[in-house]
Amino acid sequence: IELGGGPRNPIRVFGTLSSAGSVLEGYLVSVHGDQNARYATRSNGSGNYSVVVDGPGEYWLLIRPADPGLGVQGLSFPISVAPGSEQREDFELADGQLRVTILGPDGSPLPDAVAAMTTAERSFSKATPGGSRTDKSGQVTFTHLAPGSYHLRASGVRETFHETGDGYAPTFIELEIERGSRGECTLRLEQGGQVSGSASNPDGTPAADHSVWAIDELGRIVSSLNIRVDAKGNFKLEALPGGRLTIRVGNKRDYSEASVQLSRGGFAQVTIQR
Repeated sequence: IELGGGPRNPIRVFGTLSSAGSVLEGYLVSVHGDQNARYATRSNGSGNYSVVVDGPGEYWLLIRPADPGLGVQGLSFPISVAPGSEQREDFELADGQLRVTILGPDGSPLPDAVAAMTTAERSFSKATPGGSRTDKSGQVTFTHLAPGSYHLRASGVRETFHETGDGYAPTFIELEIERGSRGECTLRLEQGGQVSGSASNPDGTPAADHSVWAIDELGRIVSSLNIRVDAKGNFKLEALPGGRLTIRVGNKRDYSEASVQLSRGGFAQVTIQR
């Protein structure tokens, strides 16, 4: 399957998928390159896959379990494709597993919530588990986890880094995964708070269209990333956890900030000058 147009400079990427000494059949393998090009296939009964990409370069190879459905995530691997006609990339996936249950403020399972795992070292040279949504019972299973330290972020229905959610504040935990382990954890979300404010330029005009985001005391982003200052210089951040937060206005390299203390499920205001 080739999505985004056929390759102009075809290079075959192939290999075998296995885990704990067994081949992995029926796994979806997709390769993502520049300009959102995507090339996809499935592993056969021998665990073999083969996909043709468009020329040498840097790609991400995503592996997802057979018939993953809702509540099972995939793994992403960075690969460098060299010039030539073909390149072999075998993958021996780890066998650690973690089942995560996300509950709402009332303690009931929360379907369609978001759980995302990242490696603590934030390395882009190894597989990253990524994220997925919970099933009807509020659960998501992370499979093929390598031993190591992980960050787990849980957030509410429809809440992602780029969307406004349902008002549940994100919560975080740190995890240690051992080789071949089968673990479980439960996270309970709380109703989030809200910070409203205004942002102005040095000349007093509204700092319109600048991005606004919030980070907690550990430097973690705890708000949506699609919020901007409006034409009148106002903004509103929702679904925030309680505690000491830093509100930033600007961009990644050039921003102004102010600190605010937010009670759990509460409301606070802040004024920021660029």
